[in-house]
Amino acid sequence: MIKVSVIIKALNEEAHIARAIESALRTVAEVGGEVILADSLSTDRTVEIARGYPVGIAQLLHPQDRCCGVGPQLGFQYAKGEFVYILDGDMELQPGFLEQALAMMAQDPTLAGIGGRVRECNLQSLEYQARQERAPVNLQAGFVDRLDGGGLYRRSALEQVGFFTNQNLHAYEEFDLAVRLRALNYRLYRLDRHAVDHHGHTLPAYQLLRKRWYNRYLCGVGEVLRGAVGQPHLRLVLTDLR
Repeated sequence: MIKVSVIIKALNEEAHIARAIESALRTVAEVGGEVILADSLSTDRTVEIARGYPVGIAQLLHPQDRCCGVGPQLGFQYAKGEFVYILDGDMELQPGFLEQALAMMAQDPTLAGIGGRVRECNLQSLEYQARQERAPVNLQAGFVDRLDGGGLYRRSALEQVGFFTNQNLHAYEEFDLAVRLRALNYRLYRLDRHAVDHHGHTLPAYQLLRKRWYNRYLCGVGEVLRGAVGQPHLRLVLTDLR
């Protein structure tokens, strides 16, 4: 029985992918699990590097299918774990977090997902500087309305939703998953424990804005709202996105 599937979503992460994979392999060795790279057709050495490790590799067939929501769902289609952890290719999973999260999940069946503290390692980026200074409520310890920055999810809860992430979303995929789970009366929690290091991008603000316009990241809110019309989680979307 595989306990945890760690899905690493990546696109052109050759600078970070070895560190992400090694951290995931160390962690699942303690709890029993597997590591799957969900690659959005990287054009650098990401996949070549990953092939040097005992991990599964799943890739998109078409570059036009790239978006934020496709990576987790791509990996989930091959995952066999009772629990699923989503890790970005520029993150490093910290030891001990999964053990504590699994123990809490076992005690409370209403918990669909558990995250931890995310340490931003690249404070040269204005985006990550602002995130740290604002200290958003959903990144604080306790019950939260979403698990930005990755987390451990209960597979049986994801199966009730019908998928891990909406593969059509260009952003806000973690928020979309959260409201769908909450509409099913599940809860989400963030431990006051260091879970991941996030190394992040180094693009200047103007280049980042151009990139997000080009890859339709800025369409994410509208896509989430459109997907909620006529669905049980519409009220939560309207309340939380205001």
